[in-house]
Parts: sequence; C-alpha cells; structure tokens
Amino acid sequence: MKEKKQKRMFVVCVVLVILMTALAGCKKQESISRENESNENETMERDTAERETAVKETGTGSLENLREAPLLYLIYEKDGNARKLELKSGSFNWMYDNGDGTKQGSIADAPHPLDLIGKVPEIQWETGILTVELQFQAEPKEYSVSRWPVEYAGMALEHDGDCENVSSGNYRIDLTEGGYIYNIHGEWEQGYADYNFVITEGD
Repeated sequence: MKEKKQKRMFVVCVVLVILMTALAGCKKQESISRENESNENETMERDTAERETAVKETGTGSLENLREAPLLYLIYEKDGNARKLELKSGSFNWMYDNGDGTKQGSIADAPHPLDLIGKVPEIQWETGILTVELQFQAEPKEYSVSRWPVEYAGMALEHDGDCENVSSGNYRIDLTEGGYIYNIHGEWEQGYADYNFVITEGD
C-alpha cells in the first residue's frame, strides 16, 4: 500500500510539473506576443506622427492670399519613412482679388506631359502598392488623374488621346507599377492648374 501511495504521489508530482511548465510557456508566449504587439503599435504611431508632420509642413491654407495656382505635395512612404515631394503647377489659369474691388489674372501654358518627361519630379516604384496622398495647398472643387506610358515620351501629337484615367478618391492614388507620367488636373473657383510627375521602375 505504501509503495502504491508513493507511486501515486510521484505521478501527481510529474503531472504538476508538466502543468506548471506548460503554464510558464504560455505566459512567456503571451509576454512575447504583447511585446511584439507593443512594438507594432509604437511603429504605427511613429509612422502616423511622421506622416502627420509631413502633411502639416505643406503649408495648406485658404485661397485668399494665393496670387498663382496652389502647390501640390505628394505624401508617401519609402523605407518606412514619410516622404514629401513638392509639385509646382505647369499649365494654369488663375484669377485673384487685388483687395480693392479689382481682379487680376495669370496664365501659364506648359508643354504636354509627354514632352515633360525628364523635366518633372520622379518617384521610384519598386514593388507592391505605393499609396500616394495628394495634399493641395488649397483644396480644389474637383480634380482628376490621368497617365501615359513613358515610352510615348516626345510623341504628344501621336498619343495625346492615349491617356488612361486613374480611379482615385479621398485624395489618394494607388500606384502598382512604374513607367508612367501622371497628370493631375485641379479646379478651383479662381481657375485651374495641372501638375505632373513620373513613376519610374525600381532598380
């Protein structure tokens, strides 16, 4: 009887050791999961803060003091960091108030986008989806986005109508491939403006 009792006690001890080991492993795994989740949250918060900072630095404002078409900033992420690319208008027609009851206008007529390749800012696309946020210096009434393959460079007359309208909303563009020149057309009460940039293929 004594021997059987000892065996039972031994079995109970073994079971308890196994349970305690398993419980300790679960707690350790939970701790690691919480630590990973915390690190992910910190990374997301840091990226969000950097993105918000980049947007705030664009100097968005009202149209009242603008004597020419608003600037456009492209906000995107590269290598885990928020980037900001400034675009000045190419072609535009802009009317502004002099403050004395009179108005004055300015007009610029830039070359066709296909004739601007190599002369406008570029963003390198590498893989996956690159989301670009459009941050206008002053919000337009409406805007549209179109693109042409860069292989049509210098052939505006032949390929003017071969552009592709890019679906966009909430001032964002999802870029899935390089090799295109983009045209963004914005309209305001004061006039309109066009902006251009190129998405190049990654190395």
